[in-house]
Amino acid sequence: MRTLLLLLVSFCFFIFSSCDKPEKKLIGKWEYDSFEVDESGIGFLMDYLPEDWMQTIEEWLEKSKGISNSVYEFYPDATYKESFSGPVEGLTTSKGRFSLTRDYQQLILKTGESEYVMKLIQLTDTNFVYLKEFTKYHVPLGLRIKYKRVLP
Repeated sequence: MRTLLLLLVSFCFFIFSSCDKPEKKLIGKWEYDSFEVDESGIGFLMDYLPEDWMQTIEEWLEKSKGISNSVYEFYPDATYKESFSGPVEGLTTSKGRFSLTRDYQQLILKTGESEYVMKLIQLTDTNFVYLKEFTKYHVPLGLRIKYKRVLP
């Protein structure tokens, strides 16, 4: 009888723990915090650039790619909204559905027919960091972009 009870409790624990959705970890509001150049690709060269060049590159990256001034809101119904302010021309919000892989390695954003996969490097209760790769002009450059949770 005890063995049967133990099996039943174990089964219930397995069922309820496997039903836990990883998306719950993201529910809330997150705002852009900072970025750093990833050392992969040409990122290793950043240490060798003069300081004024580095500042110019950082300003270009933030302003031209719409990274800064971005806020994500993830909702319990698996929808999200990304709001922009500042230098992003013609774009103020983006909405769609989101999902998170069970291993917390990828955040998938879907808007209409398009899908954007964010490679997560870190996900905690207070921040997440993803790797954004720029491959335009066949020059590999990756940025580690950090968002922090906005507390109510």
